Amino acid sequence: MLALTGCFHDDEEQFSLDGVWVSSCYSVLPISQVLFGISTMTFSSPDLKQEVTLFNDSSCSQEPREQETFLSTYMIGDKVITSGGIEAREIISESKGDSNYSIFGLIENKLYFGDSDSSEDTNYPTKLEYSVYFIKQ
Repeated sequence: MLALTGCFHDDEEQFSLDGVWVSSCYSVLPISQVLFGISTMTFSSPDLKQEVTLFNDSSCSQEPREQETFLSTYMIGDKVITSGGIEAREIISESKGDSNYSIFGLIENKLYFGDSDSSEDTNYPTKLEYSVYFIKQ
C-alpha cells in the first residue's frame, strides 16, 4: 500500500520483507465449515501478493481444495513494543480502498503478524499471533 519502502533501518538493524514468505498450515474458519490454509506472501515494495491455498485436512497435505489470490500495497511504519515485550513494526496494507493495520515481528527467522483480537484503542494489534508463522523462501 502506499509508496514507501518495504524495509526499515535502525541504528544497527536492517530488515526487508521483500521476497517470498510461506506460512505454516493454519485453521481458516468460514461460517459453514472448518478449512485449513497455507499462505504465500510475495513482498516487492510497495506491492504485496498473497496466495491462500485451502485444504480440507489439518496438515494441509491432501489435494488443495482451492486457491485465492489477493493483491495489495503495503507500507512499514514505526517500531513498537508488543504487550509481551517483543519488538515489532507497524504495517499497513491497502486493497481496493480498504486499509488493514497490523504489526509484524521476526523471531528466530520466523515472521509473525499481529493478533487482530488484541487491538485496543488503536487500529494496530498489541501482540503477535504465534499460531501462524512465515518462513522466507
